[in-house]
Amino acid sequence: MSLSRRALFKSGSLISLGLGCGAYLTWQAAPDIAMLSAFSNTGGNHFAALLGSGGEILHQVSLPRRSHAAIYNRHQDEALFFCRRPGNQIFVFKRNSAALSQIISANAGRHFYGHGILVDDGRILLATENHYQSGAGVVTVRDTRNNYRVINEIPSHGIGPHELVSFADGSRIAIANGGLRTHPDASRVPLNLNDMNPNVSVVDWQTGALLQQYRPGNHRLSLRHLSLNSEGKIFVGGQLQGASAKATPLVMTAEPRQGLREMTTPDSFSRQQKFYTASVCCVQSNTRCRAVTSFPKGNSLTLWDDEKIIAQIQRRDIAGVCQLKDQSVVFSTGTGDIGALDLDQSHSDQSDLNQSQLHQTQVDQAKASTLREYPGIRWDNHLIAV
Repeated sequence: MSLSRRALFKSGSLISLGLGCGAYLTWQAAPDIAMLSAFSNTGGNHFAALLGSGGEILHQVSLPRRSHAAIYNRHQDEALFFCRRPGNQIFVFKRNSAALSQIISANAGRHFYGHGILVDDGRILLATENHYQSGAGVVTVRDTRNNYRVINEIPSHGIGPHELVSFADGSRIAIANGGLRTHPDASRVPLNLNDMNPNVSVVDWQTGALLQQYRPGNHRLSLRHLSLNSEGKIFVGGQLQGASAKATPLVMTAEPRQGLREMTTPDSFSRQQKFYTASVCCVQSNTRCRAVTSFPKGNSLTLWDDEKIIAQIQRRDIAGVCQLKDQSVVFSTGTGDIGALDLDQSHSDQSDLNQSQLHQTQVDQAKASTLREYPGIRWDNHLIAV
C-alpha cells in the first residue's frame, strides 16, 4: 500500500517526499511514535525517521552520515541515532525539530559500534565503543541529563562490542562482542581474522564485573546482535567471517544452566542465508515467547519456537524487525518496504517434527503483509520499537 498525498493529509501529517538533503516533515498532530529507523535515498543522502505503528513516516531529519540503530529518550522527547561503525558520532534531535539539536562525539581514540541503550529509568545511556589503539571493547556510561557527558566506562570483556541489552533487574546487561578488531584508518576491514575471539558477556554495568560469558564453537562466528525474552534467555545472531562449505549455526541461545546452545535448522539453512544474521528480536504472542531473526543476504525473516525454526518469509534485503506494544511484529527492507508478520498462524504440528524432518530443506512459509512502500529509499538494518 503506497503512501498517497491524500492519506498524508488525512493522518494529520505532511512529508517532504523528495528525500533530498535537508528534507524533513512538518509536525501537525501526528500519531504517537512507534518505531525508529535510519534510511538512505538513491542520491546517497542519509536520514533518521520516526514512524507510526502503520509504518507511516511521522518525522524525518537529514543526517551528515549513515546511521545504524537508535533509541528514544522519552524523558527528553528526543531520538538518538548511532553512527554506523566506525563512526564516532551520535545524532540527537527533538521529534518536532527540522534539524539536529546535538551531536555527541566519542572521546579521542574511540568510535561507536552503532548501538546503545537507556538504563536507570532513562538517566543513563550505555554505548558500545572501540578503543582502537588497544583494540579493547568498552561500554561508556553517559549522563542523559547532562548533555550525555561520559561519567564512567566499563570493559565489554571482549573485542568489537556491538549490540547490548538490559535485563529486567536493571543492573545486568548482555553484550555481543563480535570479536573483530578494526581501526578507522582501515575503515571496516577486520584486522584479526585469524585470532578472533567472539563472545556474549553478561556484565554488571555499575561495577563492570563479568558475571557470565559464552563463546561459540567457531572462533570466526562474529556475534553481533542479541535479544532477551521474558525469562531472561539471550537469543544471539552471528555473522561468519570468511568462506565456508559447512553448515554453521547462525542463531543461538545463552543462559547460565544451558550455556550457549545452537538453534535447530535445516542442513542447508546457513548457506541459504549467506552465513549472515542481522536483527534478532524476541516476540511475545499470547503466552508464548518466540524469536524472529532477519537474514538480508538470504532475503528471509525467520520465526523460531522452542529453539527450532518453524516458519519464514522471503523478502528481498529484509533486515529490520521489532515488536510493538500491541504485540504486532513489523519489519523493514532495503527496498523501502515496511511490513507486518502474522504471529497468529498455527504451527502447533512443528513441535512433533522428528529429527529427519527438522533437517529438510523446506520450511513453512509464514504470512506477512505490506504496510507501506517507499520507493527510492533503503531502510537500514534495524527497526527499533519505542
